[in-house]
Amino acid sequence: LTFAGNRSDVVITKFNYTINKNHVTFNMSINESNFDKVLYKDFKETRPSWRNLCSSLRNDICYKKLFFKTGQHNVTIQISDKADNSIQINKEFAV
Repeated sequence: LTFAGNRSDVVITKFNYTINKNHVTFNMSINESNFDKVLYKDFKETRPSWRNLCSSLRNDICYKKLFFKTGQHNVTIQISDKADNSIQINKEFAV
């Protein structure tokens, strides 16, 4: 997936997630020289708010295992660079 950025394109070469009981593991490869952070928001929460998913990349990889309550979830993942450019990915899943 390629998204227009400020000076260069943000390229996500891989985006996967796996569900194991109440845990969801996110695994994405991000090619962004000015990477800042990856946040997520679960709109099925009582008070949805942005939470940190990755604040740094290891070899261009954001890998994180999160716990979710049993039920349906509507999650938006936001990837930002240091110039405040961002892209969003929306995923729905049940745990």
